[in-house]
Formats: sequence, C-alpha cells, structure tokens
Amino acid sequence: MEKHGRINIFVNVLLSGILSLITAFAGMLPSIMQHGGYFVSKADYITQQIPFILETKRMFSTGMPYWSWNSFLGDNFLGGYAFYTVGSPFVWIATLFPENHILQGITVSILLKFFVCGITSFLYFRIFIKKPIYAIIGSLLYTFSSFTILNTQFNHFTDVIALFPLIPTALELRLYKKKQIPGLLTFAVFINLLTNYYFFVSSGIFIVIYALFRFKSGDWTGNKRNDYSAILIEGILGILLTAFLILPAWYKISEAPRVDRIWKFKTDIFNILERLRALFMPAGSLEIPAFYPQILNWSSIGAFLPITGAILAVSFIRQHPRNWVSQLLICLVIISLIAPLNASFNLWSNYSYTRWWYALSLILALSTINILSHPDKLYNPISRKYFLYILTFLILITVPFISGQFICEKGWFGEMFSSRWTNWFGRYTDTNKLISGYSTILTIINYLLLFVIIYYRISPQKLLFITCLASAINMGSFVEVNNRIDGVNNSDQSLTVFLTDSIHNISPQYEYRIDFDPANHMNMGLYQNEPAISVFHSLQSRSHADFISVSGYVENIKSPTNEPSLENREYTDALLSVRYFYRYVPFNTKYIPEGFRLKKKKNKSEIYENQNFIPFGFTYDRAINRTKFDSIHQADPQKNRCNILLSSIVLEKQDWEKYHSLFQYTEIDTSLDVTQLSRKRNEVVCSSFRGNSTGFTAEINLPKENLIFFSVPYDSGFSATVNGEKREIIKTNISFMAVKGDRGKNTVNFTYVPPGMKDGILISTLALIFFIIYIGKQTLYSSKKRRLSTLASRERR
Repeated sequence: MEKHGRINIFVNVLLSGILSLITAFAGMLPSIMQHGGYFVSKADYITQQIPFILETKRMFSTGMPYWSWNSFLGDNFLGGYAFYTVGSPFVWIATLFPENHILQGITVSILLKFFVCGITSFLYFRIFIKKPIYAIIGSLLYTFSSFTILNTQFNHFTDVIALFPLIPTALELRLYKKKQIPGLLTFAVFINLLTNYYFFVSSGIFIVIYALFRFKSGDWTGNKRNDYSAILIEGILGILLTAFLILPAWYKISEAPRVDRIWKFKTDIFNILERLRALFMPAGSLEIPAFYPQILNWSSIGAFLPITGAILAVSFIRQHPRNWVSQLLICLVIISLIAPLNASFNLWSNYSYTRWWYALSLILALSTINILSHPDKLYNPISRKYFLYILTFLILITVPFISGQFICEKGWFGEMFSSRWTNWFGRYTDTNKLISGYSTILTIINYLLLFVIIYYRISPQKLLFITCLASAINMGSFVEVNNRIDGVNNSDQSLTVFLTDSIHNISPQYEYRIDFDPANHMNMGLYQNEPAISVFHSLQSRSHADFISVSGYVENIKSPTNEPSLENREYTDALLSVRYFYRYVPFNTKYIPEGFRLKKKKNKSEIYENQNFIPFGFTYDRAINRTKFDSIHQADPQKNRCNILLSSIVLEKQDWEKYHSLFQYTEIDTSLDVTQLSRKRNEVVCSSFRGNSTGFTAEINLPKENLIFFSVPYDSGFSATVNGEKREIIKTNISFMAVKGDRGKNTVNFTYVPPGMKDGILISTLALIFFIIYIGKQTLYSSKKRRLSTLASRERR
C-alpha cells in the first residue's frame, strides 16, 4: 500500500513538471518557429543573457574561470557573474551545448526551468491541498504568473521562480508535517543562494515574514527543541556551503559603484495604482507602462495569475479573514504599497522594484487553489460578488486616465488643461496605447474563462486544461507583442552574425581590444570573444568606475551601460590598446573614429584597423602625480582626459616619491596629437602579450629601468613577478596597473586569484565535512527511532 502511494506521488510530481514544460513550449513556440529553432526574447535577453552565457561557457572550458578579458576592460569573473550565471544549474546545462548551438542550449535550459518549477511548486502546494490535481493547477498558476512572463527577458530572474518553493517546502515538511528529511533544507538554501545571491536576500526576508505568520497560526508550534535546532543548523550549513562562490561575489559587490546609490523613496498615487492593477490584470510590458506613463520601467511589477488574477485570493481573504494565508497576503500587499518597506526586499537599492513578487505569487496561488478545490467556496456568492467588484475597480483605475488622455488629444478643454494633464499624468504615446490595448484584451480573455469557471460547474480535468491554455496564451502573446515592438527580428539578424563571427575566435590570446558603435550591440565584445571598451553589465569594479569618471564616458558610473565619449575617442582607443573598430552595416551607422582605416569585410560587418594602435604593455618618459591630475580634471569633470593619460603616466601620492625618478620629465606636454603620442609610446612596447583566464604573460626589452604600464584594471587579486622575482603592483593612470622592469629583457607574469576565493573554498570544505557528519548522525538517529517504534509495535501485539 505504501509502495503504491509512493508511485502515485511520483506520477503526480512528474505530471506537474511535464505539463509546465509543455505549456511553456507552447508559449515559446511562436518565437522558436520565427527564429529557426531557438527562443528569443527582447532587450536584455539579447544584449546580456546570451552573451553572458557564452562567456560563462568559455570561462568554464578553461578550468580556472577567474579573469574575464571580454568583460569591459577585464574583470573578476566569479564575482561579476555570480549574479547572472556562474551558480545557476540551468546555465550549466546550456553551456554543455557547442558554441554554435548555444541558443538551442539556452532554449532547452529555459524549458527545463519550467519543468523544475512545476515540480517544486507542486510539492509545496501538495502539503496543503488534498487532491493532487488542484496542486498541479496551483503549480501552473504560480509558474505562469505575470512575474514569470514579465521576466522572460531576464533569464537569471526566472531561476529563482523554479527553485524558491523548495525553501518553504522544506520548512513545512519539518515543522508542520513533522517529517524529518535530513539535509533537505540545507539543499534548498544552498541551491537558492548558489544560483542567485540577490534573490536569496529577498527570499530570506520573505521567509522571516512567512515564519512569523506560520508560528502565529499555531501550525509550527509544539515541535521539539531539536527540530528548531535542526532548522537553524541546516540553514546555516546551506549558506556556508556556498562560500566558495559567495565570498568572491561579496568582495565584488562591496566595491561595485551601484551599491553607493542614495536611498530614495517615492510612494505616489501612480505607483500604488500600478501595483494594485498588476494583481488583477495581465502584464503588458516590462519596459513600456500600459496605463500610467510615469511608472519606472524594468521594475518587474506583475503577479497576475492565469485566468483568476488575484480575484479568488480576495475571495479567500473575505471568506477566511483569520486564516494565516489571508493575513500574510494582506501584509505582503501593504508592504508592496509602501515604498520603504517594498525596497527592503532589495536592501533599499531601488524603491520601484518589486522583484520579490515571485513569493507573493506563490501565496496568491495557494489561496486561489484553496478556493478552486472547494466547490462550496468557489460557487459561494462572495466569489461572484467580488468578481464584479474587482472588474468595477479595474474600470475605475484605468478608464478615467485613458479618457483624460483622449480628451487632451481632442483638445476639448483647451491647451492649458492638456498641458497640466500631461505634466501630472505623463506623456501617453502610441506605444503605451498599444500595450494598454493588449493588456485589456488579455484581461477580457482571462476573465471570460473565470466567468465560465465561477458560473458553470466544470470538472477538475477541464479546469486543468483551461489553465494550461490560458497560461500558454498569456506567455506566447506577451513575448510576441513585445518582440515586435522592440524590433527583435533586426536584433536577431545581428545576433546571428555575431555568433557566426565568434565561432572563428574560440581561443584568442587577448592581445588587443576592439571598439564599435554601441548601436550595433552594447556587449558585442562578448559575442565576438574579443575584449571591448563598451559594456552593458550591472556590476562593475571600482577601477572601472574610476576610469569612466575621468574619460568622458557617456553614462555615469552608476549605470550598467558604459560607452566611450566621441570627444578624444581616438586617445581612449590608443590608451586602451584598441586595434579594430567594428561597424555593422545594416544599422547604417556612419561614425568611424579618427585614425581607423578599412581592413576587411566579414559577413555584414566592416572592420577598421587603428593606425595608432599601441600593444598591451608600454612605457612612458613623463609622469605626473595624482594631485596634479585631479586639479586639472576637476576644472571640467565631464572632459575626456585620455590625452593626458596617454602623454604622462599618473602616479598615486604614495608612489610618487618612490618612482618619479625613473622618468625624464614630470610635467604634462599637451602639444602632441594622438599620432605623435602613439608613435612615442610604441618606441618601447611588449614584444609579446598573452592573456588567459588566470592573468597574463608579457615580454619586453627595456633600454633602462622603467615602469611597464598595462591598461588592465587594478585588482587586489593580482600578483606579479618580473623574471621570476616577485614585484609590487603599482596603481597607475587612475585605474590600471604597472610593474617596475629592469634594464634588458623582462618576462612579466601577472597571476589572478579572485579575492575571497581561497577563504571561501576553505569555509565550504569545512561546512561539507560538518554536513556529512550531521547527515550521518541524523540518519542513524532516524534509523534507531524506527527500530524502537517497530519493537514497541510488536510488543503491543
């Protein structure tokens, strides 16, 4: 009998995963068919997710993925990509595919993500729902909530949706169901934190709130002290086991410029209305507001469940106001509407983000299937009444604003009214109208299905089919509408070209950098497998930020996108050892930096060669101290100072007394142009330079003792030797590195180990040893307990 029950559980778990996978495939199918066998979403999916996974594959293949040359000017790979790819098991699967089939690999990994999400959420819902079919329906509601659909272009966001339910499941099994499964919570914590530390913070905050309500309900009380101790121990072990990755990531984020953002809170009427609307209407777009133009984009505001939205959740709250689920939902909604409380889930880094709403979606789905699984609650007049109430509410918070915009366009109340309306409400474009129309149509479709469910009794099997159908429609239409608005077809053409080009550059030596018009692609260097001087990455090092602040880059240091200024760009290219400029012909960009000549055409790209190219590793005859440089720069902080950095090496105050005697001149010479300066810098340069994932090696012949400058960002993880002798690394030119070389031949080796990695490995190893001992003791204790129970049972007979 017990064996038969286990088989049924396994079948239902597998069925839940398979249904989620099939539904996801149906939603992705239009995009897959249009793009020749792989899924493509808009914006960040193309500009970040794909190139980051490509770079991850390349770095993993080295066996020592420490330093990424393709990440802007070079960066700590483990620290910089722990947020995106490094710890994600779904990315690991994608990297198993050959580079020329990486898009198919990513598509497979996304489908597997939905498969896992269906399973993990089913296991959670099954704890509270007696009939398996309703737990399966709940898993579909959660898996295909608007939060998931909105974030299809943020591939790493959807990892947490699949794995998060494991944490509350492990807690419920131990404290509510009294089932001891040693190591389950450790695994749940470990895999969630390893996959994405950012979302683990919001998950942790949610779990604390969740636990408070569960203890208040009385369901978690009455356990033995050992149970609470086990929870604490397993949670801590799960965290410590990830130290090998999380410690390097911590060192990285602690210096990231975006962390310095000033706290800013804004709770206005439109933010409140948008959050409420997002509970009851399907997502229209992540980028373009559907009804309130002033809402900040990219905030992931969406928690609409297929068919039902939050309507049945409201009905549940009304029918069971004292239930812990109702009270938790009310608390979470209040938190969502108060900016400082909402921002606490991302440690107050951004007030507008609701990127923790995957947790809200889980509880909404739990309350919804509680109603669906009880006919007396579903067909209760309260459910029907609140269905009508909420439809009226949606009309009240959308139609008046759309009507006001219509009146402005017609000019019925004059220009003054139109001007004041626009200042208050925002500019409502044709694209906004398209998205609001799409969201409205999708709302009507979903609520027509809900009307059928509420007013006509249908079987659970039909309800399951309708849920799959609505989920696929919601997802597929969202991807298709947003891809067409963003012109993904054009981006996809360039994507294919970049991938084709990159296949021919699988094992580069990283001897130079490239430049390009960012209209081609902000992360083109990652596609090309060639270091570039433009980037779109959320985490950048302090060295990157410091250089950007003095080199006239277009964006400020807190932006994830950085593009060189057109002013003095030829000096920037020379200083940073840029050899080629890529121009993607179909985009019809006309800008070519000064000093570049057409070298060849490749696919649809024109490649121009820099006539002022300076190899990595060169010397100076002039030096100035940092104080003098800062006084010049502060006179006009927006100006690109790469002409000065190319003329004279800048030494920090503490290094000036030690090294300034090596230079012939200690004054700036601004009389030379970029061609003359590059000629002078090329007089003494490295004869060879080879970069790899653990640093670089260079050779140079010096006529006299001098500093050898490398435009590689300064990082405490580097150590250096010259001719086998350990040498001090000197921070020069604001953000870069130099090392003192001797007269004659010099072989320079820079070795990189991510800061915190060694300590992290030690902590993880000790935690693993402790975990093995802990599991062994728990297993022996459980085995002994079962034997005693069996003996007692026999004696009673």
